[in-house]
Amino acid sequence: MPLLVAMTALLMAACAADKPKPTPLETYPAKIAGRVVWEAQIGKVGFALVPAVKDGVFYLASGNGDVVAMQAETGTVVWRASAGAAHQLGICRID
Repeated sequence: MPLLVAMTALLMAACAADKPKPTPLETYPAKIAGRVVWEAQIGKVGFALVPAVKDGVFYLASGNGDVVAMQAETGTVVWRASAGAAHQLGICRID
């Protein structure tokens, strides 16, 4: 038991060694002013949501199987469909 205590103390001492402090992050001024122009709910998404975009239309998929096409300018739904089952993938490519 004393050996275990000594080893633990040694390991803890090694963790407390002086380490260089991280360099502070630089501040960069914003180049553009962004603002929310519309919002929409497409359903639960359990994966990285990356929309496909073609001819001014966003194509998105939710985890519950819904697929939706929306006008990029207004957020108006062009069409909505169901794949019929839950999935874990988004839209890959629109040609």
